[in-house]
Amino acid sequence: MASVFFLQQIALPALAAPQSQSRPQSNLQSNPRSQSKSAPVSSSVNSSGSSPVSIYSNVTELSYRARERFEAEPKNPEAAYNFAVYQQIIGDRQYAQQIFTKAVELKADDFLSHLGLAQTKANDPAGSVKTAQVELTRAQALALSASGSAQFRAGQLDRLGKTCLAIDEPEKALALYQKAYLLQPESRQILQMLVRSALAAKNLKVAGPHLRVLMTGSVNERQLLLAMSTNCPVLASSGGLPTVKLERFILDQVNANHGADAELFYALGRNFEAAKCFASASQCYGTAAALAPEEGQYVLAHCARLVVEGKRPAALAELRVLASKSLSQEPSPRRLAVAGTIAAGVKYLSGSALHYKTSLMDASHLSCDCKLAALNYLLRRMPGVVYARINAGKGPCNLLVYDPAITSAEKAWAKLSRDVTYKIVPGSSRTIVDFPNLVQAVLTNYDMAPIPGRKYYEFEPLPLKP
Repeated sequence: MASVFFLQQIALPALAAPQSQSRPQSNLQSNPRSQSKSAPVSSSVNSSGSSPVSIYSNVTELSYRARERFEAEPKNPEAAYNFAVYQQIIGDRQYAQQIFTKAVELKADDFLSHLGLAQTKANDPAGSVKTAQVELTRAQALALSASGSAQFRAGQLDRLGKTCLAIDEPEKALALYQKAYLLQPESRQILQMLVRSALAAKNLKVAGPHLRVLMTGSVNERQLLLAMSTNCPVLASSGGLPTVKLERFILDQVNANHGADAELFYALGRNFEAAKCFASASQCYGTAAALAPEEGQYVLAHCARLVVEGKRPAALAELRVLASKSLSQEPSPRRLAVAGTIAAGVKYLSGSALHYKTSLMDASHLSCDCKLAALNYLLRRMPGVVYARINAGKGPCNLLVYDPAITSAEKAWAKLSRDVTYKIVPGSSRTIVDFPNLVQAVLTNYDMAPIPGRKYYEFEPLPLKP
């Protein structure tokens, strides 16, 4: 998925409001991973061939200036486009769609306006990706027929390709990046995105031959590094390389470009482990745990690998440190989610003969986040429960891991009967008798993304025009 920084969502007055109207307070709603980051600055050229204007962190003030400019010059397509971009940045997607529509009406051959309109239509609750694809097709026709330098045309195809990746259309993205690479074969950015889209499209025939060239320089694309780790053995084979050489390259690039990103190291570890690249998985888990020793899932993953490698005393020591720290820390939902598993791990590694059981439950849809949090808290605090998770979506993805000597699945799930309609999935229960399998069961469930009521796509912010 294409990266994007979420900024503070701001409630702006209606378009027809007078300019003298007082400005409302911001409605703070930001991504916790980007709270300390300013608004992004795009580095690609815009449709006029010049460098785009930077999007500064003071997006509130600048959005009002863009609005005032649009109100003063309602027939100016650039003013309409810039105002729509700001509305998209602050999260008012539907209003942005109205203004992008106006920009397209004012200048029907503007590539960026069509692209912006496509992005807002994809995220329209009343629309769909199909309606967005109509605008993407128009934007693609404009990009392919555009004059200008090869760099400029490749830049337009790059923006189209990232949008296609964001809406889960990797085959279309790959076709666009193949054209962009022909225009600008010296561009590392285009090359990285070409390989990333090929891996997303599961097209190793395209990805493999580009692997050697890719490995002659730096790779900083986070999603590409994750995709490479997921496909490591088969990708190395398709490129005619030893798997260990590709593993080492991925690790070197992550250390060089994202060396302080514990979350990325953990995700890479999960991918390497699934690909049976166990030494690299262990190294990634160790780095993640060292960078964020308070994160239970990182430490659990690392300790499970240590046990498999025959380093049981080291795993027990690491788990005990985490368990001791958790006693003095606030029992946040994140910590509480794996607290029982950490305690169970200490018992396992201390020599206790334990047998835990799993249970899957299919529940009715829960739309209230507060109720969801309360139910998770209730389950996780029950005696005998070492892991529990229910999410907002339907389906048998709600897991309970419990000690059958203390409680039962029926008794635990019954705590939800007044709040949610549920049914235990028959035949899903299994017995867990060792620490690595306990960790694998828990983390596989814990890492599952919640099922959203409606998917919203994340797009790279569009550039502003001068």
